[in-house]
Amino acid sequence: MKKLTSVLILLFSAGYQTAYSDDIDIYVNGGASGGEPYVMLMLDWRPSLFNKLCSYGTPDTDPDPDVNNGTGCGAIMSAVTHGNLSNMILIGGISTVRPTGDAVSTFEGFTAVTETVISNTLFDGIYMGLMVSNNDTNENPWMDGGGTILKGYKLLGSVNAPSAVTGREEIIATLKDVPTNPGNSNAHKLQPSETYYEWYRYINGQGVINGTDVEYNFGSTGGTPTPTYDSSIMNGAKTDYISPFTDPNACSKLFSIAVAMGTRNSDDSLDDEIEADMSSDAAFKFVDMLEYMHDPNTDLLDTVVSGTQPLQKTWIITDGSVAQTRTWATAGGSGSPLDLTDSVALEEELTNAFKEVISVSTTFVAASVPVNVFNR
Repeated sequence: MKKLTSVLILLFSAGYQTAYSDDIDIYVNGGASGGEPYVMLMLDWRPSLFNKLCSYGTPDTDPDPDVNNGTGCGAIMSAVTHGNLSNMILIGGISTVRPTGDAVSTFEGFTAVTETVISNTLFDGIYMGLMVSNNDTNENPWMDGGGTILKGYKLLGSVNAPSAVTGREEIIATLKDVPTNPGNSNAHKLQPSETYYEWYRYINGQGVINGTDVEYNFGSTGGTPTPTYDSSIMNGAKTDYISPFTDPNACSKLFSIAVAMGTRNSDDSLDDEIEADMSSDAAFKFVDMLEYMHDPNTDLLDTVVSGTQPLQKTWIITDGSVAQTRTWATAGGSGSPLDLTDSVALEEELTNAFKEVISVSTTFVAASVPVNVFNR
């Protein structure tokens, strides 16, 4: 009996160790056999995004730890995220230590949360990029609007040529470069359809539409703004994109995240092009474009990769002024918009979103991942 018990214990221990190792292997080696994950983050640049969120370093003054009546950043976000705020002031292009009590905007809070999330080495195998709607106000003589790819896809955990830093460092640095004082006259109108269309042309290696029309972006008055378009994803003449998908047999998984402060506007000048290049189902309304891109029968990489690659899911992030963002989130498959002003919840929800990206992009884990896989 003792021998049988010993054998059973050994078998159970071996099974437990194998299961535990398999859970770890899901994230360490899973990407090698599954589709590589690609996440594109679309930014918004309007004054409401730069409202004060909290004061840096100011503690919560309420003695009850379960009640937050203070306005200190340290009281409304994780310690790691609060620490990310410490060097986010740029003076003359140089990162400077933030003084205690300094106002922190909603966008800066979002950037700090994003830094926390993508710094997790669990997400080293994710490719991530950034894009933004261009300025199409009267300040811009072209008034074409559209969108710009600020950063083409970069592998978060690896050094990406031609830079000498990791992809996550490039993404974080670009987010921190975004100016924090747009003002009403310089604000970019949100043009999600045209911005996603520019992304579509990028991933398919097609011609640049508005991707270099950046001279009046981010408050610039005709020079080169910071940040600007990513020239490394274009040919030398900057007339065509270089698709990041070079293996025609690769299985890639596409995801997106969109920061959207309310409603779209001035977003219809490329409807004919969208209808011709993508589908009539994608033109005229952004919600229709989202539904089209997330249809499992839609192939967004039909000119470069065999098989069918739709958008798997899009998460919408806003400040609570729901407007059209709820229907966008539903069309993108994420359900409800995420709240920019709740830093703790946003960090948790974005972390879960990136975990889902990993889970969907591997052959080892189903789209709905058991909780115990993430909470060993």
